[in-house]
Amino acid sequence: MARAERKRQGCQQALVLSLLSIVLSWAPAGAHTLDIGVSSNFEPALQALVKGYQQRTHMPHLRIKAASSGVLYQQILQGEEIDIFFSADKLRPKLLHDGGVASRISAYVQGRLVFWAPSTSKGEQGRVDQSTWQNWQQPYVLANPLNAPYGVTAKQVISQIDGRATPVIASDVEQAYHFILADRVPAGFVSLAQVIYQPAGDYWLVPRHYYQPLEQFYAVLDETKEVSEL
Repeated sequence: MARAERKRQGCQQALVLSLLSIVLSWAPAGAHTLDIGVSSNFEPALQALVKGYQQRTHMPHLRIKAASSGVLYQQILQGEEIDIFFSADKLRPKLLHDGGVASRISAYVQGRLVFWAPSTSKGEQGRVDQSTWQNWQQPYVLANPLNAPYGVTAKQVISQIDGRATPVIASDVEQAYHFILADRVPAGFVSLAQVIYQPAGDYWLVPRHYYQPLEQFYAVLDETKEVSEL
C-alpha cells in the first residue's frame, strides 16, 4: 500500500511539474508576475508545488485563480487578466483560440473521473467499486454540468449506470470535493487528481469507456505573445 501511495504521489507531482514547465516556457522575459487560471481540480496541488518552487528559484510570482473551466472562460471573455488558462476540457481553449483571444493551445493531460466515497462501507473486494455506485442510495454530489467538464463527464456515466440516489449539484469539481471532505455529502464524482493522495480503496476509478475522453487543454492568451521559450 505504501508503495502504491508513493507511486500515486509521484504521478501527481509529475503532472504539476509539467504544468510548471509550461508556465516557465511561456513566461515573458523579465516578467515578475503571471496570472494563471486553473481548473479547480488542479488548484490545491499546483498551489503547494508552486509555493515550494518560488522559495527556491527565480521563477515569476504566480497569481493562481481557480474556478470551473466555464467560469474562467467567461471571465477571460469579460477581460479578466489571465496569462495562461489551464482548462479541464478542450472546448473552451479552442473557442478562445478560434476567437483570436488565445495565441496557442495544447493538451497537457487526460482527465480521469472517480466516484469517491471515503466514509462508506466497501464493496465485495473491500474497496469502493462499481457495485458501490450501482447500489448507492444516499445523496451524492457532482459538479454543475453547465460550467464544469467533470460534471458533464459524471452525467455521461450516470446516464449509463443509473444510481438510485438524489444528486447534489456543486458549482465546480473543487466544491464537490470539499462537500465530501466536510461530510456535507457522503460521496460523489470528482477527478482522480483530487483524490490521488487518498486511500485507493476509497474511490472507484470509472473506466474510460463510460465517458468521452476528457482531454484537458491549456491556452496561452494574447497578452503573452512576446515570450521566450526555455
